[in-house]
Amino acid sequence: EVFHRLGGQVELQLLRTLGLGAMALGNHELSLGAQELAALFGAEAMFPLLSANVRPRAGSPLERALVPSALLNVAGVQVGVVGVANPTSPPNLGSADNPWQLEVAAEQGLAVQAAVDALAGRAALIVLLSHQGLEQDHALIGHTTGVDLVLGGHQHVLTAEPEWQDDCADAVLQDERGCSPRRVPIVHSGAYLRWLSRLELALVPDPAAPGALELNELVLTHVPLAAAVPEDPEISAFWEARAAPVEAPLAYLPEPITRRSALAGDSALGNLTVDAVRAASSADVVVLNSSGLRADLEAGPLLRS
Repeated sequence: EVFHRLGGQVELQLLRTLGLGAMALGNHELSLGAQELAALFGAEAMFPLLSANVRPRAGSPLERALVPSALLNVAGVQVGVVGVANPTSPPNLGSADNPWQLEVAAEQGLAVQAAVDALAGRAALIVLLSHQGLEQDHALIGHTTGVDLVLGGHQHVLTAEPEWQDDCADAVLQDERGCSPRRVPIVHSGAYLRWLSRLELALVPDPAAPGALELNELVLTHVPLAAAVPEDPEISAFWEARAAPVEAPLAYLPEPITRRSALAGDSALGNLTVDAVRAASSADVVVLNSSGLRADLEAGPLLRS
């Protein structure tokens, strides 16, 4: 509701307030057109939007807004951050005439490796921000070398512990680059702001690369963002200043309308949604993408938003 009313401004302003350093291009950012997305990041973001494997074509409005990587100073440590977008979502992203004028790299590993190589000698540590999914993160690390940590998303998976993947895992890459496999941790933090993941890294000098650091120890803590977590006054004031206008309720729900049935039967919210689409469109048949239902309808007043 907030996104559709204000077009992403609130989300970026909130992330800026929280001190975000960088973000990868996700599939839902592409709910906006190229001009809208470029204008939004030009006006609102004080942090870079990253993608090394999906790049703007010459003349795209996103040519200056979307970059492969960034170099951040974190407590005196130069941290290189490389973005990895999902090359298959939205589905039309791979078409030559996609509306964002973006080009998907033919070889994902080569595109990401080029961005990692560009940071070599400048970054003491290299982090991959990925929005392609857990299995794809494992495959990508196996076909690249030089990444120290992966922070991933897209599938709404919460990794209770870091998953480890050897980089430089194929013989061709080892011959070409002269690299040896090393373990790289992959962390995913769920979705919908239900968890905040905290990573504590113990770093030591990398003997193979003067000036670089390597991961010696990692402690991962997932903090559930529930009612027990006290509200931050600055964030509370931020939301109060942007509260939605008061609207009359459409109905009152005595109990929730849920997306999923406990007995694996019909989706009550799915049925309501397709009935509404049929009424609005006069269609005879409606096929619903169930993952498009992003939340249950809670008991209480039902608002149009």
